[in-house]
Amino acid sequence: MIIPLLVFLLILIAVSLSLWALFAFLPDYLKERNLNITQDILSHEEKDIVFSRENAVISKDLRAVVRCNPERKVVKRGFFYDDVRDCRLFKEIYESDSECSYGCIGFGSCVNYCPQDAISIKNGTAVINSNCSGCGLCVDTCPNGLIQLIPKEQTHYVACASIGSNEHIKEICSTACTNCENCQKDAVTEEDAQKCPSGCILSYEKKPAKDFKFWQICYNILTAQSTKTAKRD
Repeated sequence: MIIPLLVFLLILIAVSLSLWALFAFLPDYLKERNLNITQDILSHEEKDIVFSRENAVISKDLRAVVRCNPERKVVKRGFFYDDVRDCRLFKEIYESDSECSYGCIGFGSCVNYCPQDAISIKNGTAVINSNCSGCGLCVDTCPNGLIQLIPKEQTHYVACASIGSNEHIKEICSTACTNCENCQKDAVTEEDAQKCPSGCILSYEKKPAKDFKFWQICYNILTAQSTKTAKRD
């Protein structure tokens, strides 16, 4: 039992020393060879080309939200749909698969229109995260008109599109807005979210950015070294 433990500790120490040596001497090694490891793989202009589709406009002031709650529990009509999973086609034929005709159909017709991969389907409901650039390409894809652009500084929004005062809608959807007028729908706050009797006010979903810095450094080292070799040849 002791010998395997000692072997494990020796391996762990060896790996730690190797990593320490790598990061301790790598900067000097790169400096001697004039390799720039801090330069981005893509320029800002190239990123706009790669990550934006045709007619996509990045907005500094707006971002999109879906006015439907992924945590909702809805009374179903009781039929099984097994056909083309397209929200607009389904809307034309069936209107809704539940007693609520306002909510997200959930087939994800909006997902493929997002150039930033900011839309996903969660519990049968479209959700937009902080990758959203506010281009608005997804807005017209929703047959129920659930996607709207809100000011970027607004942290909360009403995740329901029900119209008019309707106490009975809570019997259909657990997170439905009853239009109680306890909040200002155009500029809801965290305080409004805490007071909302229906729990239909949500905060904008954050998505941590993926960190490709290590792989970017590796890429820059290889490309810079190959360029220097090609010039010598």
